[in-house]
Amino acid sequence: MITTFTKTETISSSIDKASRILSHTSSTARLDSDILLSFILKKERSWLITHRDCLLNAAETEAYKKVILKRKAHEPIAYIINKKEFMGLDFYVDRSVLIPRPETEILVEKAIDIIKSGDIQSVLEIGTGSGIISCSAAYYSSQKLSIEALDISGSALTVAKRNAFRLGLTKKIKFFEIDIFDFEPKKKYDLILINPPYVKDSEIIDELSYEPFKALSGGKSGLNFITLLLPKLSLLTDNICLMEIGKCQDEYLKRNQFFETEFIEDLAGINRVALLRKLTE
Repeated sequence: MITTFTKTETISSSIDKASRILSHTSSTARLDSDILLSFILKKERSWLITHRDCLLNAAETEAYKKVILKRKAHEPIAYIINKKEFMGLDFYVDRSVLIPRPETEILVEKAIDIIKSGDIQSVLEIGTGSGIISCSAAYYSSQKLSIEALDISGSALTVAKRNAFRLGLTKKIKFFEIDIFDFEPKKKYDLILINPPYVKDSEIIDELSYEPFKALSGGKSGLNFITLLLPKLSLLTDNICLMEIGKCQDEYLKRNQFFETEFIEDLAGINRVALLRKLTE
């Protein structure tokens, strides 16, 4: 049976129908339906519960139908509503940047610990994207830091600068549009942060296919960019790098010739963040 919206839908009936439409493509169909109607109506989800019998007007019903069909086609919620929460902060996102993920919070939390406990004055982020890593580190660190954030994509930097402005961090973070392999700074950094492209190309499907390919693609093995980056990192710091990595990529990093390695697990027990400490000669 085909589920369709009529011109006289209540909040409750709209959510029920949307949930049925999304049930075959999303494991969180009901939640998705709630979030998207909240977005259309510009109301909190709690308001929907207390106004279940309110009627939607024709324009609201049509707008809701459009976003539900986008979600049915696997478009991520964050791109539809242009917002994603990360480290307790709301960030603007669009399809020029990756969607923030909980695993990256592990890297940021470790970075904040290092900044607060050590003599860290200069920080470099490589591939800043939406700016979530630099912005979160700057927001939660009271120390006076010099943070430089690089990205090869001008459109991604537009998003990052927007997020820094919204959080009042424009004086704490400097953004640069440059390829890391063309970057030749006159100093070395106390701490380098990076969430590199590490996804195997064969795994970039469904929702991931909506995200910027270059920011995800680590080639056939997932290690292409990381392999090229390690020698460059060794020239940029005599101290510490924090790098998010994929499943089983820790074994490759253990064999590198530039850094001592430690790893931090995610909730699934996978080594998700590599702490790379520069080897002394």
